[in-house]
Amino acid sequence: MVSPKIPQRFYYKFGKPITTAGLHKSGFSKNDDDVQAMYETVKSELEDNIDYLLRRRADDPFKDTGTRMIYEAATGKQAPTFNP
Repeated sequence: MVSPKIPQRFYYKFGKPITTAGLHKSGFSKNDDDVQAMYETVKSELEDNIDYLLRRRADDPFKDTGTRMIYEAATGKQAPTFNP
């Protein structure tokens, strides 16, 4: 029998803006090397942000809904979260 999982806390991180100015003209790049460099930059930033969030989630004592609900009911306060 399949049972639904209880949702856990969501984790978000917005990375620094990545400029694409000068990368394209009319939707196509003038230089494939520039496109590849941009791809590598975006990929690296995204992977770093995901790794960061996975580490933070592993250390979060309130990631589970049950634990968080018990804490909030007992204290009357929202369960703390981390500061990026």
